[in-house]
Formats: sequence, structure tokens, C-alpha cells
Amino acid sequence: MDLEEYMKLTDHDKAAPTAPVMVDPTMEFMKLEGTRFSILRKRVTWPKAVTECQSKDLRLVSLPVVDDAKTLIEAIQKISKPFFDGYEDEVKKYEFGMDR
Repeated sequence: MDLEEYMKLTDHDKAAPTAPVMVDPTMEFMKLEGTRFSILRKRVTWPKAVTECQSKDLRLVSLPVVDDAKTLIEAIQKISKPFFDGYEDEVKKYEFGMDR
């Protein structure tokens, strides 16, 4: 996948949501609103991720369809906060070490 395809997939130029969704920090599994996906909110190995998903009667996801990937990315962006004010502007300017 080249850079242009990646940028289309991730929609980096789209405006960030005005306010992130409040997330309970103690919640390990979280259903992503407006999708059929849940997200495990901790770092684990791939085998552990499979086990965690199976324990909740879920499957570890593979996203061969671009629209599914876009939906998942948008849902994650809604619950994410930028590292600092103006972060989005800096990412657009310096991402991949190039000035767009």
C-alpha cells in the first residue's frame, strides 16, 4: 500500500471530533458505538488477544474490507484524545517526516 492509499484509508484530513467520548478507564473490553466491533483496551500478545476474545465469545478481527477499516478507525478516533492541543496540526505537518 502506498502513502496515497494509506491516507485515503485513514482519513487524516478529516476534522477531529469536537469532544471525545468519555471512557471508563477500568473497562477492559469496550463496544465501539455505531460498529459491530469491540476493542480490548490493554497491550497483549497475539495469542493472549485470541484468548481474551474467545473468553467473551468474540473473534480477533481481520479487516479485508476497506469500509470496515474506516468504520473502525473512525470509532477509535471518537474515543481518543490528542496528546496535546494542536496535536492534529503537528501530525499533518510532520507525519512521515515530510511537510505536506
